[in-house]
Parts: sequence; structure tokens; C-alpha cells
Amino acid sequence: MWLLTPFGFFSIVAHRENKHFVLVRARVARDALDFVSFIEGANGDIDVQPPSPIVETEDADYRFRFVATRRAIGHALSVFVTGDLEYDNFKNEVYRTQGVARANLYGHVWHMLREGLQSNVAADERPPPTRARRPRPRGSAR
Repeated sequence: MWLLTPFGFFSIVAHRENKHFVLVRARVARDALDFVSFIEGANGDIDVQPPSPIVETEDADYRFRFVATRRAIGHALSVFVTGDLEYDNFKNEVYRTQGVARANLYGHVWHMLREGLQSNVAADERPPPTRARRPRPRGSAR
């Protein structure tokens, strides 16, 4: 999942070895640092494992990476949406928090998605929506 926020751009994918964790990847060190800081602050009131230290891999597509529990990421994003999200224009908030260069970059992404999706190039190729499946509790019958 790509995640563009007022505090950075991230790619979040399943951890290959532990289904309870995700790998969070960033191209900019400050983005990773800010996300870890946000996760730790948002999760201060619940008992969750803190994110791992950020690892830098110079030749990786996403140079900065850390591991976090799905619960920590989910709770932090929930806190953001239900409490911290107060802006009414995302691009203006990016300009305010990250500056003109990042706001312009996000604006280019917005423009490409707008053009591609409104021209139906990508919108009509996917199958019809399906209801999201939630995991059943262990031992429950179908």
C-alpha cells in the first residue's frame, strides 16, 4: 500500500516472515523518522511493541525501512484520522508541513492519477468490488 501523508510517503507491505508485522519503507530518512515518531506518540496509551530501528540500505528502491506490528500501524493511522486530521486541503497541508518542493511533487502525483483515472484508462480494468473479508475468530464455524 502506498501512503501519502502530510508527514511523508511510504510503502507498507506484509512482513515476509511474520504475519503480525508489516514492513514500512520510505525513500527519505526524515519521512521514516517522522512516521516512527508519530507511531510512538499515537500508541502511547496502548500496549504495543514499538517499531524497530530504521535500517538504511543504500542500494534499495526504498532506502529506509522499519518493521512495526499491524496493530501499532492501524492504531496510529486511526488516531490520525479520528483526531489529528484537521486540514481541509491535503496539498496545502503538505505545503505547510513539508514545503513547496514536496507539495509540487505530490501535486504531480495527484495530476497523473486524475488524468489516468478520469480518462478511464485504469478505472474500468478492475473487477467489480467485493465485500472485504474479516478474519474469523479461531475455532468459529462457518
